[in-house]
Amino acid sequence: MKKYNYTVSFSLPTETDFAEAYKQQKIKTDNKNLTFVYWSKKGKIKGIADNAQEFTAEKTVVTGENAGILQFQPYQEPNAMTGLRCVAEIHK
Repeated sequence: MKKYNYTVSFSLPTETDFAEAYKQQKIKTDNKNLTFVYWSKKGKIKGIADNAQEFTAEKTVVTGENAGILQFQPYQEPNAMTGLRCVAEIHK
């Protein structure tokens, strides 16, 4: 087994992470479908503020956007629309 000199930590994105990604996202069209993509040195985040709710590190959920501003609400209960993204950080 090959050993690597790094570790990976995982966490939920914060409300600030979501807001920054949403603010900087770029709209791309591909096959007539509109996709929101945020590119950074860490990679890309797709579909911010789509129809699903997503957990944040502050125990809230992103519930979409209104007038260009992300909406956050306290987490209530599990449902079919709630999912998550994780942040993976690589440490040498």
